[in-house]
Amino acid sequence: MSRIYIAGPMTGIPEYNRPAFFDAAAQLVDRGHTVLNPATLPNGLTQPQYMDICCAMLRCADAVFLLEGWEQSAGARAERALAEKLELGVIFQEEWLGDTVERRKDESAICNQQICGL
Repeated sequence: MSRIYIAGPMTGIPEYNRPAFFDAAAQLVDRGHTVLNPATLPNGLTQPQYMDICCAMLRCADAVFLLEGWEQSAGARAERALAEKLELGVIFQEEWLGDTVERRKDESAICNQQICGL
């Protein structure tokens, strides 16, 4: 299966939105994916340090999974932009139940079975 990085809002949300990250991670693992989850990082780092680590994690992924509310997060928007630049698959949580995955490498391709096994 695929390596999938989870991106979403954390700053300003109770528990840094970790429950949403862990719930998404569990669902992705249940489908056989390897999950790169920034919610597992320790407290106490600066925003630039978190972004350095998260960008490195994203560069190891095949796709990014965007949690609901990602649009309100500067970090998640930056991670999506990096994913697009790297031509990774993009999975929107709100569309995931419909198994919709946007593939940026080829605008006309939908990545269902080949990359994400959805």
